[in-house]
Amino acid sequence: MRNIKIKAINFFKWIWTQLKDWHNLVILWVVFLVMTSPIWVCGILGLINNSAVLLGIAGGYLAFWLGPATPFWPLCIAITLLIRKVIEKINNKK
Repeated sequence: MRNIKIKAINFFKWIWTQLKDWHNLVILWVVFLVMTSPIWVCGILGLINNSAVLLGIAGGYLAFWLGPATPFWPLCIAITLLIRKVIEKINNKK
């Protein structure tokens, strides 16, 4: 359990060094919410409507993103940095 805790702390330190700004962390949070929104929407609607199909879709989507061959966090960070560059480019034009 201690090893998992140390790995999680090191992971979040790595994210902080990659992003280096609280604006980037906010963008990362929004990107994370958008990329996982099918899980939350299908899961909540499946629980409300008692629908096994929607819960299955949410579970399948979650299993896809948690799979070992899917680079979820690097993709989120790349999209975050891309959005940040676009925002900086727009601000520089003004």
